[in-house]
Amino acid sequence: MDLDSSSILMAGVVDLALSADNAIVIGLAVSGLEATKRAKAIFWGISFAVALRISLAAGATQLMDVPGIRLVGSLLLAWVCVRLAHDLFDRRSGISEPGQ
Repeated sequence: MDLDSSSILMAGVVDLALSADNAIVIGLAVSGLEATKRAKAIFWGISFAVALRISLAAGATQLMDVPGIRLVGSLLLAWVCVRLAHDLFDRRSGISEPGQ
């Protein structure tokens, strides 16, 4: 697997974005705790977030070696886009689904 500088830079930017998101969520979660519990909750929250990110990245890396997985992922993403466009069109035209 070849890693060039642009791939590493892109991974770093994505990692920074995810870190900022995790920091906001952890901050909101611990805001009501007392100081001693807050420090422990921040430590364990960050530890869990890092461990989860590493394990999911490793799993995704292994999953990319499965033949056809990118094709399946592309088809699923296209399906989601079509459904989203369909829903947006229905909302703009005033059509609602039965029972809603």
